[in-house]
Amino acid sequence: MDHCSSATLACRSVRIVPSFLAAAALVRDSDAYTVLPKRLLEVIVDAFGLCRLSVTGSATKVAVAQAWSPRFDNDAGHTWLRDGVRRACAPADASARARAQRAGGAARI
Repeated sequence: MDHCSSATLACRSVRIVPSFLAAAALVRDSDAYTVLPKRLLEVIVDAFGLCRLSVTGSATKVAVAQAWSPRFDNDAGHTWLRDGVRRACAPADASARARAQRAGGAARI
């Protein structure tokens, strides 16, 4: 399903860029918009001269999947990266539980 089909504004892709910073640079001198991670936006909103728009309605859920060659199963760097992606994509309560488990305590959720 096209993510814009139920939007009240007309929606079309202007460009596909390799990073969030590239997207911010692209939209700063145009009437286009982009979606950025909140933590990144808080750092660059003033430097890039961006304005923050509120999204109405509920966010669309996105499935995140990881795939890799079995030869990287025991590679330390690859394991670190996969764990970082898993933690970043985990719900907040799951992240709190994981931190508490690593610390040897119980999570307060």
